[in-house]
Amino acid sequence: GGSGGEGTNGNMRKAEYRGGLESDQTRAQRGDEPKGGTSSALSSVVDTYKQLWTVVKLPSVQWLMLTLFTCKIPFAVTDGATSLKLVEYGVPKEQMAAFAPLLVLMGVLIPIGVGRYTNGPRPLSIFLIGFPLRMLSGVVYVLALIATKAVYSVPDASPPAWFYWLLVSGVVLHEVAMNLMFVAQMSFFAKVSDPSIGGSYMTLLNTIANLGSKWPISLSLSLLDEFTLTECHLQTKLGVDVGLADLSCAAGTASENAGAEVVNACVEGGGVCSTVVEGYNVQFGERILPLAMTSQPITLTLTSTLPTPDPRPAHA
Repeated sequence: GGSGGEGTNGNMRKAEYRGGLESDQTRAQRGDEPKGGTSSALSSVVDTYKQLWTVVKLPSVQWLMLTLFTCKIPFAVTDGATSLKLVEYGVPKEQMAAFAPLLVLMGVLIPIGVGRYTNGPRPLSIFLIGFPLRMLSGVVYVLALIATKAVYSVPDASPPAWFYWLLVSGVVLHEVAMNLMFVAQMSFFAKVSDPSIGGSYMTLLNTIANLGSKWPISLSLSLLDEFTLTECHLQTKLGVDVGLADLSCAAGTASENAGAEVVNACVEGGGVCSTVVEGYNVQFGERILPLAMTSQPITLTLTSTLPTPDPRPAHA
């Protein structure tokens, strides 16, 4: 009797499943949908973007978007070209890769350590701490690049211990400052985002922040050679350094008959290119120095006179 009951119940469940499946398939073939399903979903999406546009028109949000889009400009050359310059000056790629585990570890520990401080009413105060630290890391990187060029100018160079300490200090300081700014920024986004429009608010702010961190690097790398001044010289057998100003050191200026290893007209003419002005230093100086002189007064003025904005759309 028990087995017959179980069989009957099983058959009933199968029939219900087949009936439900057939009804779903039949409705799909006829093009029927639950009443108001598609229209209500579309209306919800449209309403969300209308609210998002209302958010964008708020003055506080516009100032925030402008800040996010431009605040990473001073760090563009440091973030985009430092590792390239270290390899160019002679640091082996294996040594550069050795920093990866350290960066991963710091990327895990730093957010845990600063999380308690970003939960307060002013999470961007941590952002303002990370900003000058990131500027300082750029100074350390410039010193590290100067030391790298000097150390690796000698064939079969064996870098001293102080060189590694300088390089590691720059990497650690940069990673700490970058994580402080990122964690504070995300905490601020979570605090001001209006839950009535879900994740669209945070997606908007994150998109602007990501664009603000990427476009300065692309622009900086594209202009790096434009700010670099090189000269072509020829060392004669008599030890006389002859300038070959008419031969270019720019890549791709060699003649069509030159070999693949000949990168420019200077090398083709038997000369050697030497850098007179380093574009990395020029970009760093023209962005960091004016900012260092003006950022502290501006920060003090803003923090003392402006209230904490609440960039949320007003609800009726």
